[in-house]
Amino acid sequence: MKTILLLGCILLQISADAICDRKTLLAELQQDMEDNGHLDCLRLIPAPHGKETSDQINKRLAAQWDSDCSFEAVDGWWKSFRFKDDKDLKLTLFSVDHAAVESDSDLEADMCEFIRALYFSGNLGI
Repeated sequence: MKTILLLGCILLQISADAICDRKTLLAELQQDMEDNGHLDCLRLIPAPHGKETSDQINKRLAAQWDSDCSFEAVDGWWKSFRFKDDKDLKLTLFSVDHAAVESDSDLEADMCEFIRALYFSGNLGI
């Protein structure tokens, strides 16, 4: 979890007036990881079948990506990233199960999918 939070710090060196500020992103990442140990990036997490404790309910609801960081970008947003030196970044999207996927999910926050893709693609050097 510390690696994911560190990743959020590295990626977002932006001011608080941005659509997704650093503090909010870090909170979203932490809440998502605390829920079940995975970045599932879901905007809406349905209640599981069976009973939940009040702590489990609170963690599940907090883990839902419902802040300014939960935006949905245009389709294909991940296909053409560039570094400052114009070097292309080959970005592969990954599911919560670490499997490469062909497209992003409309059910998941794109900012979270981006972080997960950078992490599992090995583009961070962490």
